[in-house]
Amino acid sequence: MKKNTTPSLYIFLLIFSTSLFFGNSLIAQEEGIYEVINNNTFKNGTNSKSTSTTDREGFYELAFKMHPTHYFKNSSIKSVYNDSDPVKLTFEDTKSFNLLKNNAKLNGVELITIILNNNDDLNDSIDLSGSMDLKKLKYVFVRCRFKCSENNVTKFIKTDNNVRIFYSTNIGG
Repeated sequence: MKKNTTPSLYIFLLIFSTSLFFGNSLIAQEEGIYEVINNNTFKNGTNSKSTSTTDREGFYELAFKMHPTHYFKNSSIKSVYNDSDPVKLTFEDTKSFNLLKNNAKLNGVELITIILNNNDDLNDSIDLSGSMDLKKLKYVFVRCRFKCSENNVTKFIKTDNNVRIFYSTNIGG
């Protein structure tokens, strides 16, 4: 009697290749997001370096799940997800930062995402430290569409010490 193992082999290969495909994309996402460490070495007089590098659940919750969000481009609101007061702001260019000034609806914002399209965008730096009405701001996520470094991000953005800065490089994305 002859055994037919071909269908079982195909099923095994399909499951194995699918798990490799999806598993690698999750690992790549985690490894592709870096935190600016020297921005918050000390928080409330205690060393928070160890917690800032390992405790990212709050950041991931805000960055990758749906929350009320305003999207800005060309100095205007491009779109709004959920009409309630925003928890997230996304700037698709650096020309729209002036919209942050004197806007009471932004008091509940916890995450600002800034997309830098090229090296020239690094010249349009932003200072979010103390002068803004962003009382609940916890995270800033800088997404570079070119090769950028922690040093570039540190020069580009200034924040209070209690705001954590993350960045990623996504060339062509």
